[in-house]
Amino acid sequence: MHEALVAVAALVVAAGVVFAVVAITTGRIIPGPESGRAKILRPRLWGYGTLAVAIGIGMFIFLGPLQGPTGHYARYALIGMVVNFLGLYVQRLATKPGRPDGTATKTAS
Repeated sequence: MHEALVAVAALVVAAGVVFAVVAITTGRIIPGPESGRAKILRPRLWGYGTLAVAIGIGMFIFLGPLQGPTGHYARYALIGMVVNFLGLYVQRLATKPGRPDGTATKTAS
């Protein structure tokens, strides 16, 4: 059973990496009505977030629950969860419009 869980986890992480690399290199995301594609305004940024999520989940899964009962790598598994949440934050930022010219706004002072 352990081997099956490892295989499924590796497949899911690999699919996330593939989708992220496609989004980063081409600026396109997977089509479909359920993907929320219309809400993603910056697909390359979404790709970077997806890559961070895939790396974080991979670190958590393979250094945490699927590593075994010893738990020597528990702190690295928790770092993986932090990377995962940072990736989710970056994906959230991809739904917001960026600045049109890339410069900061002036403050009234």
